[in-house]
Amino acid sequence: MWNYLEYKGRVGRTHVVVSSKDDPLVLGVMPASARCRYFEEGRLRMSRSIQRRLGRYEKVPGLMQTLTYDPKRIAQPDAWASFGSDTRRFINAVNQYRKRRGWRRLHYLWMVEVQDGTGYPHVHIFFPKLKWIAPLSIINGNWRHGRANIESPRKIKVNCAAYISKYLRKMKGRAYLVNPSSMDVAALRELIAGKAEFLLRLMENPNLLEHERFTHLLMATFHLEEELVARSEEGELPESDLRHLAGDVDRVYGQLARFWLDYMKYLKTNYPYLFSLAVRMNPFDQCASPVVR
Repeated sequence: MWNYLEYKGRVGRTHVVVSSKDDPLVLGVMPASARCRYFEEGRLRMSRSIQRRLGRYEKVPGLMQTLTYDPKRIAQPDAWASFGSDTRRFINAVNQYRKRRGWRRLHYLWMVEVQDGTGYPHVHIFFPKLKWIAPLSIINGNWRHGRANIESPRKIKVNCAAYISKYLRKMKGRAYLVNPSSMDVAALRELIAGKAEFLLRLMENPNLLEHERFTHLLMATFHLEEELVARSEEGELPESDLRHLAGDVDRVYGQLARFWLDYMKYLKTNYPYLFSLAVRMNPFDQCASPVVR
């Protein structure tokens, strides 16, 4: 399965040497992240390019379709790994149906976005100047992962460049979304409070603080601790406050996951026997066991 975090980390550490068109001997160095949609600078560059190419298509009527994943049918990592091929397979199947009836091939724009609350991807497809795609039975029959919702063309007039740029700028790849309503704030407060002395020892270590990424992780963790300790242990928190805390947890959890993957890569290369145990005790696997099976 494609590993998003490993891929993003590899891109973030890569630089590309480019030469001038006018003078090939003049070289420049550009971070690979500037051309990747999983980084802000890459999304901004791609957004500007799309606006230049599609800017003349303003207020185009058409159909809007949203493809969603049902958590009961597919796991979240599998959905993120396959949404591209699933979307292409869906569109190809609908095009085959239309071809058999002599209808024109579909023209479309599509983007993926993180679904609020579940963390699953959902795909937005815009079909410009189209009033009808296919019968609902064909549409739903070829999207078996969840729901396929279609909005009426009478309600939709889309600036194509603005539409696709909007979702491109929002898309940051797979997110570590924490469901605010499922958080146990008291247990989280107790967990971090129990590690307070250990965190202080880390902060006192000058060797660790030389690493900027690790410093950011420590600062995010201390901030989360301050947020939790500042709240009363009695009474329920409002939903707005839980969403705020969930954002702080996301910040720490995402960085921890990236560090864990980097550490596993290091162990696999240098200490395979330590790597074996670490994988069997995988903290992301609720059924993890040290027993070799």
